[in-house]
Amino acid sequence: MSVEKQRTDVASNWLRSIRMVAWGFFGVRKRSEFEEDVRIHPLQIVLVGLVAVFVLVIALVALVHWVAG
Repeated sequence: MSVEKQRTDVASNWLRSIRMVAWGFFGVRKRSEFEEDVRIHPLQIVLVGLVAVFVLVIALVALVHWVAG
């Protein structure tokens, strides 16, 4: 397998993880996508989930500061 192919696969897995976590926040998942996402490493999902929660909390704090003045 070429180095370029490996990089593309890694980037694709991270993008898929981000999409999976984003849809998971809304609670909407298709069964076909779930079956396809089984190939993603669980550690990737945990890391993306933690980053997403951190970004959400920071965004909410910023929004509250902006609204409160």
